[in-house]
Amino acid sequence: MTTPTPPPPLIPCPDCGALIMPGTPCVNCATGGCVVSLRKSASLRRCADADLREARAVVEEAKAQARADIAAHRRAAAEAEAARVTPTHVDVEGAIAVRDRWGWHRVTRVNQVSVTVAADAWFMEGERIPLSRVLEVLL
Repeated sequence: MTTPTPPPPLIPCPDCGALIMPGTPCVNCATGGCVVSLRKSASLRRCADADLREARAVVEEAKAQARADIAAHRRAAAEAEAARVTPTHVDVEGAIAVRDRWGWHRVTRVNQVSVTVAADAWFMEGERIPLSRVLEVLL
């Protein structure tokens, strides 16, 4: 009894990329006449390397664009922060609530340089927020 020989490995078609057996025509191609031989495996490897280099270049370009977008966003945020008007204790004097980066807080006392806000729980003391950190005032 003889053992059957295994089929040769499948190779991608250079035109459409479909996997075909070496030496057989590709039925998926528009031309239908491409034939891949075993000797072309080195050229396929070179093509794959070129595709990898191209993909890496595209990724690097996308990363550079993302870095530029982040830098532009940071510049815009810095300009907005520089243009923001910091409230004084006179502005906050009759306020009901103030907003900082964490949210809105009920005002209990206004000092010269800070605002004391109510505690979140009964066992905590009030928190002091510097006026430079106050983003909005609710009168």
